Amino acid sequence: MSSIKRILAEKQLRNSIILVIVFLVMLATFVLISTPYDKAPTIIHVGRGYSTTKISTDLKDKNVIRSEKVFKIFMKVFQTSRGMPVGDYYFNGEPVWKVAFMLAHGDHHIVPIKVTFPEGITNEQMAGILEKRLPDFNTLDFLVRVNGKQGYLFPDTYFFYPKTTMDEVFDALQSNYSKKIDSLSSDFAKSNHTRKEIIIMASILEDEAKGDIDNGTISGILWKRLKNGMLLQVDAAKDTYKIKGLPSNPISNPGMSSIRAALYPVDSSYLFYLHGKDGIVHYAATFAEHKNNIKKYLK
Repeated sequence: MSSIKRILAEKQLRNSIILVIVFLVMLATFVLISTPYDKAPTIIHVGRGYSTTKISTDLKDKNVIRSEKVFKIFMKVFQTSRGMPVGDYYFNGEPVWKVAFMLAHGDHHIVPIKVTFPEGITNEQMAGILEKRLPDFNTLDFLVRVNGKQGYLFPDTYFFYPKTTMDEVFDALQSNYSKKIDSLSSDFAKSNHTRKEIIIMASILEDEAKGDIDNGTISGILWKRLKNGMLLQVDAAKDTYKIKGLPSNPISNPGMSSIRAALYPVDSSYLFYLHGKDGIVHYAATFAEHKNNIKKYLK
């Protein structure tokens, strides 16, 4: 009886081994059939919200894969909850399973382009930087897209790809702004000024202050001038020498330091300030003191 069981067990083992071998052969054939003949280097761009169906069609059209069905099967195996990371992907004859793995895990095989926007940059200056860094960037289209958005595109370091679209650049700038501003929601709620007023003031501080050392004090001076009904008289916005109040819109895209300074101005006895030739900001409580500083530090 034991010998019969042993024979049956050996037969079952052989059958299992045969099934595994058959499966592996079928899988290898499956993969090989789905691998394109032409292995020319190809770049595919994945935009936000692209579906697996759209990507599979693009891959098939550009001969990166031969079978959309096989690609979709592997995508189901490898896909994550975050979906396909946007950007460019470089392919050079990879088998279909590797193509799916790369797309599912954001393995771009392309070095992203680093783009840094300094604090206080204008929309036009942003467009100038992007035009130099991104090969297919259209400055005019970008300026039309961001019209009325100055002040609300966050200056920061971004990583784009050669085929990144203008809309994707805009989405990155605006979503980053929303993320940063949302972190200050309670601060805005405590302020006596509207969010727009604070962003406008912050954009002025980018030009008027010398960074963290001075922006809080200058913020206090400018808010005090407004409260007292005085002209702002800031060089960053020439209209403020003739028209009372803040400019109607932000004059640049401010960073977090200036936004915080606009939210939390430093109270002082000063009403005037100037940037001396020595590189230092000099303050004055009265106009007479200010005129003295002009003679002393600007002439």
